[in-house]
Amino acid sequence: MNIFIGYKYKNNKNKDTLQNNLEKISNKLEEACHKCFVLGRDVHGWHINHISTSKSISPIISNIRKSDLLFAFIDHPGESLGLRFETLCAKVLGKKIIIAIKRNLSEKFFRKLATDTLEFENIDDLIAKIPNYFQNLD
Repeated sequence: MNIFIGYKYKNNKNKDTLQNNLEKISNKLEEACHKCFVLGRDVHGWHINHISTSKSISPIISNIRKSDLLFAFIDHPGESLGLRFETLCAKVLGKKIIIAIKRNLSEKFFRKLATDTLEFENIDDLIAKIPNYFQNLD
């Protein structure tokens, strides 16, 4: 399965932790033979601060089009126009939208558009849940 991993970036206070968490998520999915796309890693080499939003639109659309689903990682509250754009693209293109969301976060916009929701307490809890969740998804 081809998986586009979306995430909130600009309002995330700890970019190093975010990068580490995204690597853990993609590694766990790739261990189960899924192919993952992470915009910050695969297009920008984690040098995201120097990239304009306009340079990300084309790779977002083309890689969502190639993906079977959007896996939206949400670990903190706050606006994210980028993740909203990715989610809307996935919806318009008819892709499954799985939100992995930290327990007790509301995020009504994402919950309404989601095909399914995977709630977690912390990153270790999420990583532990991924194999069974994706095994039952197919």
